[in-house]
Amino acid sequence: MGWVILAAAGCPVAEETPQPAATVSVVETVELDLFRDTPIVSCGYFSAADTYSDGDGRARILSGGPSGLAPNGQAQLSTLDGQRLVAGEQSSCDTIWSVEGSSENVTLGGDAITADLDGDGLQEGIFGDGQWPTTADEPGPGAVAILSESSQGQHSFEELETVLWGAYNKAGSNITALEDQGQTLLVVGAEEELGLGEDYGYLYLLPMPTTGGLMEELASGIVSGSDGGTFGVELLSDHDLTGDGLPDLTVADPLHGGWTGLTLIFESPLGARTEPGDAVATIEGEPGSTAGYALSTGDSDGDGHADLLLSAIEEDNMEGAAYLFLGPLAGELHVSQADASFRPDPDPSGAWNPARLGRALSLDQDLDGDGRADPAIGVPGHAEDDINVGGAYVWLGPVQGAQGPGTAAAHLFVAPDGHVAIGALLMGVPDVDGDGLDGLLVYGAYSKESEDEDERVFFLLRSIDL
Repeated sequence: MGWVILAAAGCPVAEETPQPAATVSVVETVELDLFRDTPIVSCGYFSAADTYSDGDGRARILSGGPSGLAPNGQAQLSTLDGQRLVAGEQSSCDTIWSVEGSSENVTLGGDAITADLDGDGLQEGIFGDGQWPTTADEPGPGAVAILSESSQGQHSFEELETVLWGAYNKAGSNITALEDQGQTLLVVGAEEELGLGEDYGYLYLLPMPTTGGLMEELASGIVSGSDGGTFGVELLSDHDLTGDGLPDLTVADPLHGGWTGLTLIFESPLGARTEPGDAVATIEGEPGSTAGYALSTGDSDGDGHADLLLSAIEEDNMEGAAYLFLGPLAGELHVSQADASFRPDPDPSGAWNPARLGRALSLDQDLDGDGRADPAIGVPGHAEDDINVGGAYVWLGPVQGAQGPGTAAAHLFVAPDGHVAIGALLMGVPDVDGDGLDGLLVYGAYSKESEDEDERVFFLLRSIDL
């Protein structure tokens, strides 16, 4: 069976978690060296990304890269042309528009999503700058900008017309969009709630469409977090995890309870004030594990219900772990109750290997065309011979029980030759080459031993039989 993979080059010690009881068979894992086996393409800087398709064989990719990737932060909308991919061209991405930040936009593009905010059937690009305007003294109130696909060319942040402004609370670091009672809501995370004096974290619910303005004045509701300051660091809303037929809002707080981590699922409709106690389902991690660091949803068992994949990158002394929960979900859950768990293999020498499994993960793609989502999990901290090479693993759904590299269908890696951080970002992409199969975008950074700066490149891998 053919499938498409796109890939690109950018604590406390936890107690051991009981693994789900199940018998799994070791499969023959396809080993894929991205540098050796794939052409290179380029689609911009990536710290966050989202994708959609216009149905003509071209995927749209919205990328965001804050300072350290782009000079002053950047957001960019590009097309990935399927016909050029089939032809094997080296560069298959064309820029539709880009927004360049200034010295005040060091976190521009820290999160980036696409959504139809005005109901016209066309997707807008939405990207945040949670510290705008950054000064020498402290971060500012934050901002979120909205730009349509028709806004072609290069823009500066200052000239954008549709901008939502925070109020000295770092608003815009995390964003998503939710359909709630026929109304599209833009959900914007803010690290500090005004008047509390501490980092509690909360979410603005902003009715769309909008022409911009102050979030505090435009918000129709607020979702409040608890102390810890990371409530809303990861947001999802394109799913029904509870089985009531309506989209849910899933919110992660990986530092809740002293780095234990807590993921909360809220059903719509959302009121003017939603509290953590209103969640219809919660998932708690192991002590010190940061459960909920990354989230993704998809139907991995093909039963018509959305499932949840979440990671805990600090678990097992930063080796990391990921957990799959099959929907529908309800009540107070713990990661030990997951339907499947994923962990890296221990280092053969017994040395500490902080693989950070789950730094990125994706359940958005069906890579083999069987109608079931296939989990993909990054291990950007994996090292070989003291050289960081990173990587990612793919399992074919459905999966249950304890999983590891030996049960994966494919291992994506780069042979050690300098510093590599493959697997720092993963994202499913729609069919762009006409074979009816989804793809997978894998992003990271690469630098040879003789070079000081990282090079960020894409790899394209096609027609791999599993």
